[in-house]
Amino acid sequence: LERNNVGDLGAASLADALAQQQNQTLTSLVLWENKIGDLGAAKLAEALHTNTSLASLYLGSNYVGADGAEALAKALGEKHNSTLATLDLANGYCGDLGAASLADALKQNTTLTHLSLQNNLIGDDGAANLADALEQSSATLISLHLEDNYIRSKHLKRKIAALLAQRHDDAPATN
Repeated sequence: LERNNVGDLGAASLADALAQQQNQTLTSLVLWENKIGDLGAAKLAEALHTNTSLASLYLGSNYVGADGAEALAKALGEKHNSTLATLDLANGYCGDLGAASLADALKQNTTLTHLSLQNNLIGDDGAANLADALEQSSATLISLHLEDNYIRSKHLKRKIAALLAQRHDDAPATN
């Protein structure tokens, strides 16, 4: 459904369908470039509370900011969702506040393995929160994309890279 001007209203309708108990087949939802903002992201987050089949959600190149990221983080961090492994919020507006919310969720979440936050106005504060989350032994994240943000600290960049490399080396092999 990428590039279809779904918007917040369309995202809300998709969220309603995702939340239905009988929906057990959709595993990936690609909503790139659909003019979805915080309201649409929040509706999709609500659906994640009950959906048990969606493994990948792609919301890149939309208008998701800190509020949308916080809503998604709550769905992932409160042990509501146990299936989402990939969340793509690239080219958005999450900023440090959104990154902090997602970092808090990562400390509790046991299924998310891939998170894309490149080009999201994230600075050193947001990166520090994400690094702290990666230090938690329960976090399952092995891939975190933070390219094209405002992270100035080389120390933080190295720390995140080292933590991800360690996680990647510790990850079980897939056949």
